[in-house]
Amino acid sequence: MHTTRTSIIPVEISCWRLRYASSNIAGGVVSQPFFETHFGLVNSDGSINKSKDTQVSSNVVSVLQAGAFFGALGSAPVSSMPLHAMSPA
Repeated sequence: MHTTRTSIIPVEISCWRLRYASSNIAGGVVSQPFFETHFGLVNSDGSINKSKDTQVSSNVVSVLQAGAFFGALGSAPVSSMPLHAMSPA
């Protein structure tokens, strides 16, 4: 069954959402109450320590972006290897 696209936005432009999905997931995890409590982001009065929260959030996003960067660099040599080089002898 073939479905027709009803959107006037080209697929090439609408794929930008995929780029931000992992950052949204990281931001969602950092804002969870369990994460905030476990990593000491909650003050004794129950409020969120904004300084620590900002620092931890930026560190999580930085690690995510570093992983994406080095993963992209590392994927090129791995994908160009012949398949028989990876098979056991």
